[in-house]
Amino acid sequence: MAIREGQERGEISGGTHGGARNFSRETGSLEPESVTKYGTKAELNGVKSNKGASRLGIYDLTDNVSDAQFEEAVAEAKAAALELH
Repeated sequence: MAIREGQERGEISGGTHGGARNFSRETGSLEPESVTKYGTKAELNGVKSNKGASRLGIYDLTDNVSDAQFEEAVAEAKAAALELH
């Protein structure tokens, strides 16, 4: 969710609102920060396969999820992890 929020604020490229601005010595201007700094394209978008080997990506797990739903899922995962120890 933080990546999508950063895209909305214009801090990370790949969103509909531009991206963060990093100075480019090549162009002499400010350039957007790449979203792939935070994960590979496969990690972000998942791997889609028609052979049954599809894998969800970060965006699949967080897009269209409310903050409350996300926080609840994180809390459940933490509780489950604690039960394993």
